[in-house]
Amino acid sequence: MEETAPGKGGKRKGPGGREKRSSPDEKRHLKTRYSPFEKAEEGFFRALIESTNEVIGVLDEHLNIRYLSPSTERISGYSVREVLGQNALSFFHPDDAGELAERLAGELLEKGMADNVQFRWRRKDGSYRWHEATVFDLREHPAVRGIVVNARDITDRKRAEAALQESEERYRRLVNTSPDAIVITDISGRILMINQAGTALLGYEDAGEIVGKNVLEFIALEDHARAVASMRTRTPGESARREEYVLVKRGGHRIWAEISASLLRDAEGRPAGFIAITRDITEHKKARLGMEKLNRCFLSLGHNSMENIASIVRTGADILGAQLAHYGRVEKGRFFLFTSQEAEKGFLPRENPDRLLAYRLLRRGEEIPLLREDLRRQGLEEELEEICRDFGEILSYCVKLKGEPVGNLCFFFSEKRQFTPADMDILIMLSRALAIEEDRWLYEQGLRDFIDVASHELRHPLALLSGFSELLEEHGTEMEESARKEALSAIRLSTERLTNIAEGLIKSSLLERQLFTIERREVDLVVLAEGAAMEMATRFPERDFQVSCPRKAAFASVDPGRVHDVLIILMENAVKYSSPGSPVEAVVEPGEEGVLVSVLDRGKGVEEENRSRIFERFYQEEKAQYHSEGLGLGLYLARRIVEGHGGRIWHDHRPGGGSAFRFFIPHP
Repeated sequence: MEETAPGKGGKRKGPGGREKRSSPDEKRHLKTRYSPFEKAEEGFFRALIESTNEVIGVLDEHLNIRYLSPSTERISGYSVREVLGQNALSFFHPDDAGELAERLAGELLEKGMADNVQFRWRRKDGSYRWHEATVFDLREHPAVRGIVVNARDITDRKRAEAALQESEERYRRLVNTSPDAIVITDISGRILMINQAGTALLGYEDAGEIVGKNVLEFIALEDHARAVASMRTRTPGESARREEYVLVKRGGHRIWAEISASLLRDAEGRPAGFIAITRDITEHKKARLGMEKLNRCFLSLGHNSMENIASIVRTGADILGAQLAHYGRVEKGRFFLFTSQEAEKGFLPRENPDRLLAYRLLRRGEEIPLLREDLRRQGLEEELEEICRDFGEILSYCVKLKGEPVGNLCFFFSEKRQFTPADMDILIMLSRALAIEEDRWLYEQGLRDFIDVASHELRHPLALLSGFSELLEEHGTEMEESARKEALSAIRLSTERLTNIAEGLIKSSLLERQLFTIERREVDLVVLAEGAAMEMATRFPERDFQVSCPRKAAFASVDPGRVHDVLIILMENAVKYSSPGSPVEAVVEPGEEGVLVSVLDRGKGVEEENRSRIFERFYQEEKAQYHSEGLGLGLYLARRIVEGHGGRIWHDHRPGGGSAFRFFIPHP
């Protein structure tokens, strides 16, 4: 018969639950079992159990709840009565119950206990709290005969761990997705961690192939001493040290890298290692070194434009790593080619250049850099095969001056390569430098031509003045009247010619100094053209000057004196370069946007390559000398006057032979 603890008045309950009065012997036995010391000890442990924040429970072999400490209500919201007799697994989270039952069955059978058992326990409000428990199998213990569970609430710890894990995962993702290489080493430089960017930077696919190696294995030998000194000379409180090194990738390929390294310390403040952020600066370094070479080249340029062009081309080949460089240009109808292989020969004329790649590219005048594949697509197969069979890549760029192609720059490379934006920047800067030298050469060539022409043009009237003045001085009183008048007329014409030359130079100077003013007023350009034709007819009575207009008038807001000068310049050109007796025509065509004026002749015309250049100052066409004034200023002055009105002037070939010089003056 099982007995329970004695009740009030020494009464006990039997199997049926009825009260039995104790005999005197039984009372003595009870007093012996529950001594005052044991009662005090029982109260002590009960107080501990009731006040603890942990849950203490006893389960039977089927995991039914036999006992739960009073803290259950405070922690879960359930009273002890509500859960006694229920299966503990029914309170576990569904995702935890099966695994937990399996683990308890295994570990309790094997070890008699299970430690660090974590599960989610359902509260009365339906929420779940994380608990961690230690479980003991005391089913064989006579005083317990059950499975004892000692559990504590770890929800806050779990949340902290989850937050920490999330933070670590975020940090890990940040490190692994960083575009810069991140490396952590110990104090000796042994690699402990390297991210994906670092692995790729060094030419590897798996970070495991790098971890454990020393960073010095990836630093170029010539930089070892500097790297070791940097690691050994860190000072307390020093921020990240930024330095540049040459790194050796897998396979031996070398790159420039910028390494920003900081010292790591342990919990006691002692140096423990380094964290380094590494960035590939190879292209930046190449661009910087290229700029330094380019600046040195520019600073070394002298007074000879052709030598300067050759120096710029050679420097470009050096910066870009080209095995060959070509620069082709046209001057006075002939094609000249400079090659870096024969630099000492300078620019050599090439006869029949139509099959030369540089000449073909110059004639095309492309606005963008061209690669070998671009040239192949443009149908330059034969030219490529002839010159480029030993080269894997080509980089070509057209040099332009005032929108017109004046040269072509070509670089040839032994292997196929990818060009970076920095390479293209260098190419464009080379092109601009070449354009400046071409402009300088043209200006100097124009001055040389001006000096030659001026010497010739001035020599004749000055000789006439000197000769006839000396003749009149010595023999004037003896000369016949007709001879004296002829001498005086020659002196007058020579004086007028010198005056015209001087006026041309003065006008050119005013234009260059922006002192050439335009004073507009509304005038009829037909009347201006007729006035210019009458003046020319007086000067050249043997020629026929015609003015026509589809309407009666063609009004425009212009400076009449300046436009009169343009008409005279163009008519003088027509007279000078057309056969005697052929007419000179001026056609005035008014329109909605402005007025178009054309001066037409039946002369020899202008060479195609010189049509735009004849309007430059001092420019002389070699074959035709196509200018109204001997110094090469007439058409230049006409262009500047027309442009001062917001218009433009150009040359067209006239059907049937001859030239058509046209200018358009827009309405304001």
